[in-house]
Amino acid sequence: MDPSSSSSSDSSPSISSSSASSSSSSSHTFVPSSRNDSPISIDTHLPKLDYSNSSHFHPHHRHLAGNSQLKFYHYRDSREFICGWGSALINTCITFPINKLIFRQQLHGISGLHAFRQLHKDGLRHLYRGLLPPLLQKTTSISIMFGVYTNSKKTLEKAVPGLSPTTTIILSALIAGTLEATLTPFERVQTLMQTRKYHNSFSNTFDAFTSLWRSGFREYYRGLSVIVLRNGPSNCLFFLGREYLKVTEADNSAGEKFAKDFVSGACLGAFISTVFFPFNVMKTHMQASLGGPFVSIRSTLRTVVSERDGKIRHLYKGVHLNYTRSFLSWGIINASYEILMKCFSRDDSGGAGSGKIRKH
Repeated sequence: MDPSSSSSSDSSPSISSSSASSSSSSSHTFVPSSRNDSPISIDTHLPKLDYSNSSHFHPHHRHLAGNSQLKFYHYRDSREFICGWGSALINTCITFPINKLIFRQQLHGISGLHAFRQLHKDGLRHLYRGLLPPLLQKTTSISIMFGVYTNSKKTLEKAVPGLSPTTTIILSALIAGTLEATLTPFERVQTLMQTRKYHNSFSNTFDAFTSLWRSGFREYYRGLSVIVLRNGPSNCLFFLGREYLKVTEADNSAGEKFAKDFVSGACLGAFISTVFFPFNVMKTHMQASLGGPFVSIRSTLRTVVSERDGKIRHLYKGVHLNYTRSFLSWGIINASYEILMKCFSRDDSGGAGSGKIRKH
């Protein structure tokens, strides 16, 4: 109601100015209908609350607001871990049979056709035998790879702002690769489960884990040295290449973005896996035995080369299947990771009424 047009009737309340200069006054007078009631002064110039300042809220409300903000930051910090886990899950289920072919070639130095015949002879029941260890290992490994790398990079950028971007990427990738090596027991059990001579030794993955325990805790980490040497440098190459090839065009369609993410990840994966293929050959030979002395990388390399007619190039037996598998595998991982991250980013940018998380 307009203050200047108040009613003079006794049957209804009215609002009036206290003086002709009411535009400069800080209050209005409410005139009650009963003449015996005294006027009530109402201050209309209330202090404006700053909702971004938690000190304006009741202590209990400040506590709730702090918890909500903390949960949001935890959510943001864990996105890369979740998306890495999901992309590895998709990839592992698709590429496991191809990986098993490559494993047989690495272990026995046989052709791809011979390895395929072995798997065909083993039957469908054994095709996905040993899936659980790589599923657990790969999902956790890729989750650590993306999550630890991203968070380490953010931490280094804040803590040591003088570091060059390349140095920051390399250090973050090395940290992530070293932490990934703690998952060596999963690779160890996967190797034993896929080795033909142990088909009748373990009834399932849990049985293989318990058998290793009976052989001593060190058996879980047989081959750790070569895994550390493989993980760190390969992570450095991947993230340096990924930053260089990262798609930044905003006008790409969803299909074009997917294709570019797939191809960039696929090419990086194929190249890196080819460079580090001999490390995987040595790792497979180290982990394909149960019990006995622990052999160094140098001794393993000499043994493998001598078993393959003394020719270094024979270390690359099965490399064609390996880079084909890596091309497909890392294409799937990179593209699906970006899709999952986009889903999380879409949630972050949701509107106030959409029920989605809004960035601050």
